[in-house]
Amino acid sequence: MGYPIVTDLLSDSNDDLAPVTFKYIPDFTYQDGDFTINHTSCSVPFPVAVGNKKAELKISIYPNPVTDIAVMKVNMVQAGNVQISLTNMLGQTVMNLDKGLVAAGNQQFTLDARNLNAGIYFATVLVNGEKYARKVVVE
Repeated sequence: MGYPIVTDLLSDSNDDLAPVTFKYIPDFTYQDGDFTINHTSCSVPFPVAVGNKKAELKISIYPNPVTDIAVMKVNMVQAGNVQISLTNMLGQTVMNLDKGLVAAGNQQFTLDARNLNAGIYFATVLVNGEKYARKVVVE
């Protein structure tokens, strides 16, 4: 199972308000054994932060950064009630979309960013009580 990893690099390490450059590591994978600790007081390694894995919702947003309309693609593992919210860095909800009952499979939703100030936001998809979030940059 692969997971996308995103690192945020400041274009100017002396300026905390400088634009962020995104780097993606393709085809990143790990094994449960990568998350073990060998400690001298234990006779066997024990897992850390790896529990029962559930199927995760896959979300992508394009284009990102966005200037007007972005498309959010959601791969629904199973049918469910979907709510999408967009929050700013202060935690204020600036958009809330109730999509109702959505079928399993690949779904597409639009995010209208034309009335939003430039900045970083978080798009959160709530499906049957489970939250999944992605960063959205508005230019």
